[in-house]
Amino acid sequence: MNQVTKASGLKINVLAMRINIKKYLINHNMYIEHHLTKQEEYIDDYSGESRYRMVKSGKVKRIIPQIPNIHIGVAAVLEYMCINIIDALGTLKNDPSEKLNVTNQIILSTISSNPHLNYIFVRDLLYYDKKRCYAEFIHDKELDNIINSVDKNIYLDNPARNLMQYLLQAVFNRLCASSYNIMMRGGRRSLNYADLVCAMKCLYDNQCEDLILKSDQAIILVEKFNQKKREALAMKQ
Repeated sequence: MNQVTKASGLKINVLAMRINIKKYLINHNMYIEHHLTKQEEYIDDYSGESRYRMVKSGKVKRIIPQIPNIHIGVAAVLEYMCINIIDALGTLKNDPSEKLNVTNQIILSTISSNPHLNYIFVRDLLYYDKKRCYAEFIHDKELDNIINSVDKNIYLDNPARNLMQYLLQAVFNRLCASSYNIMMRGGRRSLNYADLVCAMKCLYDNQCEDLILKSDQAIILVEKFNQKKREALAMKQ
């Protein structure tokens, strides 16, 4: 686990999540326009001297938006969603120490019987392709770490694990698309955490307060970690 992820208190790799967001933006043509500049010579009106300034060249380059901290919030949301599903699965046990072997069907029935989970995932389940592997998005080790932090006696078989990874990727896709659209409507060039918060309010109104709290905590922890690094670097100079 890298230092930033460890500092965030999350089990999902936040640096890998940053890469995932960049890939999503590129794959879905979610760019912003960047006007290239060139150096231009001009004569100063007062001194009569030759000077230089940067002006727009007329050429436009399409680039992806900057991603300062939204990846931390996205990782926190996905972890929260995963924990919610594991908690719901835990209610199927008669005793906390009881072992529960989870299949695809158990996850599906648990989601359909839980109003909050059903509201979030009902549409995603319509497009699930069980023949496709989703392990590259949230790795098995990350998923195991989240599950074990909630209940070490819950075990997912491979199809159930793949379904869980798909559901988390579906949430990720919606968050990225909504955050980008909010950023573009605001005329901004950077995909910020504020855009993610607006997206969460639009998508998950009944759970947005808990999601925002979880995300805020992770971002604050990372900011404290980065501040300590800056202070340590300043002392060496």
